[in-house]
Amino acid sequence: MEYINDNCYVIQADSIAELAALEISSINQDREMARTNFHPQWARRKGLKWLGVETIDGVKKLTERGWPEGLAKAESILDANRLTVPKMKTVKRKRRRGAFGDSIDIHRVNNGDLNRAWEYRKREAGMPRKGDHVILASNIGATVNVTSEQMFWRGAVTTIAADMIERSGRSVKIIGYSWSEGVYPRSPVHSCKTILKVKDYSDSLDMESVITMLGLAGFFRYYVFKSRLSAPFKASNGLGTTVHRVPQEVVDKNAVVIDITDVWNENGAQQFLNSLESRLVVKEGVAA
Repeated sequence: MEYINDNCYVIQADSIAELAALEISSINQDREMARTNFHPQWARRKGLKWLGVETIDGVKKLTERGWPEGLAKAESILDANRLTVPKMKTVKRKRRRGAFGDSIDIHRVNNGDLNRAWEYRKREAGMPRKGDHVILASNIGATVNVTSEQMFWRGAVTTIAADMIERSGRSVKIIGYSWSEGVYPRSPVHSCKTILKVKDYSDSLDMESVITMLGLAGFFRYYVFKSRLSAPFKASNGLGTTVHRVPQEVVDKNAVVIDITDVWNENGAQQFLNSLESRLVVKEGVAA
């Protein structure tokens, strides 16, 4: 789904298939990014440092099948085994009596107390489960001087954190986002947001797929670049400047939103995981 909001071109995709289906618009066919970034010769010139794999075809294949090597790297380097996220407390349920229920008290039946003969359990009023829905918002954007190795760690952290949080009994949604200003400088619409739903609350966690979309630099530098060039506005050659802030479209007042943006190396990734428990106590807004 593409729309304009507050002078920003917003691309919201519910799946990688939806994002991949976007094509470069006719107005952007002559842009340098369109001519160089998607040409086979360009991929061989840039290679690992830019994409994380040797070619654009390699990016496409990993997107289709997942990135087990990337997941293995994250799990072997990041020490998550000694870390724990406290389990969600079970909400107390009190016994109640009524005309219907789960079990019957024959003595009350014999005494004619039919309106209170059945017993059932009911969750106590006024005790909502706080923090049981968590949104991991992973910034997958980066400037041209950021290497694929640096871009890997945000995806690694998001993937490992999602597994830890789900094991604690919470429901996790994962969003990959990229927000840049100055993408369409000669248009009334200057900025662009690409927002990809990587995992919904009810989806199973496919860690190999998650780390591909969030930790493989080539995913951003192919699919997200292409999404920006799909707009009906003439894009700048550099495709704008990255904004390191969670888009408002991602924020949900009923969930804890954890922003994963300034994680560029192994030490930063480990520190983030070490602080995961404290980030989960935020009840409103975005946990930095």
